[in-house]
Amino acid sequence: MFVQGVSVAVSCLASFPMTSAAQAAPDSDLETRIKLLENELRSVKRELAERDEKAEPVSENGKNDAIVDDSAWREIEIGETKVEIGGFVDLDVHVSSYSDGDVPSGSIGRDLYLPQLTPVSPDRQSSGVTYTDFSAKTSRINLATVTPIGERAISTRIELDFLLSPGGNERISNSYNPRLRRAYVDLDGWRIGQDWTTFQTLQAMPESASFFAPAESQVFVRQPVIRYTTGNLQLALENPNTNIEGVGLTGDGALPDAVLRYNFRGKSYDVALSALFRQLSYRKAGVKAKAFGWGVSLAGRFYIGDDDIRFSLQGGEGIGRYVGLGIAPAAVLNAASTDIVPIPVLSGNIAYRWVLGSTSISGGYSFIRIDNDKKLTAPTATAGSQSVFVALTRRLTPKLSIGAEFLYGQREIESEFQGDISRFTFSVRQGF
Repeated sequence: MFVQGVSVAVSCLASFPMTSAAQAAPDSDLETRIKLLENELRSVKRELAERDEKAEPVSENGKNDAIVDDSAWREIEIGETKVEIGGFVDLDVHVSSYSDGDVPSGSIGRDLYLPQLTPVSPDRQSSGVTYTDFSAKTSRINLATVTPIGERAISTRIELDFLLSPGGNERISNSYNPRLRRAYVDLDGWRIGQDWTTFQTLQAMPESASFFAPAESQVFVRQPVIRYTTGNLQLALENPNTNIEGVGLTGDGALPDAVLRYNFRGKSYDVALSALFRQLSYRKAGVKAKAFGWGVSLAGRFYIGDDDIRFSLQGGEGIGRYVGLGIAPAAVLNAASTDIVPIPVLSGNIAYRWVLGSTSISGGYSFIRIDNDKKLTAPTATAGSQSVFVALTRRLTPKLSIGAEFLYGQREIESEFQGDISRFTFSVRQGF
């Protein structure tokens, strides 16, 4: 996504009309500005060319962004601001079989693989069920702007889709409300607004036909951030919120979550090493408790010709909602001592992407282990999850693709009972 953002900025800067500037500034000042812009454009284009040689970009949901060429967005100009509109229409068809019980209609677990929603029946009395669901809620609209400020440019981006919408149902109209995904401003290395957490490495996410295949292993959070990037180093302060076992999100954090990240990039690799530091907080019914949370992540991609290997490995204590779409809480309340105890987790995945012209095949394995304190945790709490998947994507045109995927996932609870899900997904996606 970094490459796409820079590509949009480059195309915008390169196409700004210079007539008004030439009328308002002396020729010498105009020539200086043009030379500076040309030097910056050459430098950025060289970086883009080097990175584009490695592989086609992949979006944050794992689907190939070659079918949604951001540089070809429809453009309009409002004064000196260039406005670009893009996105895609996406239809997903899921056929899901659960071994241990029912998942209600309208549950997010019917739209994407959320391992903590895989039913587990401790009494083994529940029978297996199968559902077929059609959904276009992952369709997306993007709006981006670039405005010149002297020799610099300020850019913004807003993304909307319809997943997790509180409105709509399948009775007649399927009228789902749009929801905010990302909304941020970029200027001089600063990104301020809502974006992917700096702890997350998009390059590590496997290509899939569904919205998100290896959910239990991945760092996956969007939230308000204040991030500064200089070269390969990134520093960020991000929205704090502690999820406590049996309590939920507390919203009690006094200190922001802090992330330190360094990106290692070469012709055959794109890897990030990240560290997360958190203050976990709980205030309720006269109880005030705090604890320290931390996490580390090594994730990225290695390129083998047109193919690639994607991987991630992360662990820590109290990282909670950052990993596995919230499959593990950050901490559990010790009622006897009125303390909160951070919960250790370890997760990882590995996937291989094999490219055969306009067709690509991806497959991989994903896992998470949660080290709950059994004295404080209910026997129905998730102890771990693992899954395997294989996906095929076929690009019919530069912006139109179809995909098929099979996923098998297994969830285990602390009482050592297990439940599983088998899901087949068919998708059609057209970018604009």
